[in-house]
Amino acid sequence: MLRILQNTIIKLFLPNDILARISTEEKRKRLCVVAVTLMAIPFLLGYGVVHLVIGEGIENSMADLLTAGLFIATLLFLRKDVDGRVAYRTAMAGFSFLLFFNVAVGLYQGSDILWLYIYPLVAFFMFGLREGLLWNGLLLGPVFLVVLFPAPLKSYAFSAEYQVRLILSLTMITAVAWLLESLRVYFYDRVQAQKAELEKAADDIRFLKGLIPICSVCRKIRDDEGYWQALDEYIAAHTGARMSHGICESCLKKTNPEIYQSLVAKGKIKA
Repeated sequence: MLRILQNTIIKLFLPNDILARISTEEKRKRLCVVAVTLMAIPFLLGYGVVHLVIGEGIENSMADLLTAGLFIATLLFLRKDVDGRVAYRTAMAGFSFLLFFNVAVGLYQGSDILWLYIYPLVAFFMFGLREGLLWNGLLLGPVFLVVLFPAPLKSYAFSAEYQVRLILSLTMITAVAWLLESLRVYFYDRVQAQKAELEKAADDIRFLKGLIPICSVCRKIRDDEGYWQALDEYIAAHTGARMSHGICESCLKKTNPEIYQSLVAKGKIKA
């Protein structure tokens, strides 16, 4: 079921001409962005309509509808462009604005602040360690200010105990998200390095294939330029293997019968 859903999303929002030109890492990001925005858009549109119907203020409704619009624009942009950085940052800016707005106005008696706990994971997943840390700082810094100083900033007032727990827990989740992304990058880099080594080794290996003309008397091999080479020279030139020479029992018996008989008597070779 999940495989069918994934294939459907890819066909609708990730055209083949785009997929063929982007890296595996970019495909990972795009698939996740498309899946998350497709789930978020109906909820945002629904919240926007509900806020209007129950009379919670046009500003609340507009915040949800604006973010939904940014997500829709992100999907359309990713269908057309190979470089998704602009789309990712636009969507992240919309997501950040919505979270900060909901925290500042205390939507649903401040419970919307719980959505902040997924933000560090999304930021590091989408933008990596450095830029992800920047996005976290740009959002969590202002959020901590409105939580700690609600009176001068006219934001929703949380209890003192909740303020401390919120700041500590969000800081801890950000640190854990950073650590997880660090581990992912470390092992991804190791896999890529091993892949490069294997590809280099494969390039160094040359195979003999096809018909090889060989002399029926002296066993020399004719190369592509018409020159005759000794068998060991030809193999070394075309495979990179190094030859070591010896003599088999049959040839030893023909060329040096005395040595052959001596070795047989000593039991070093079989007659």
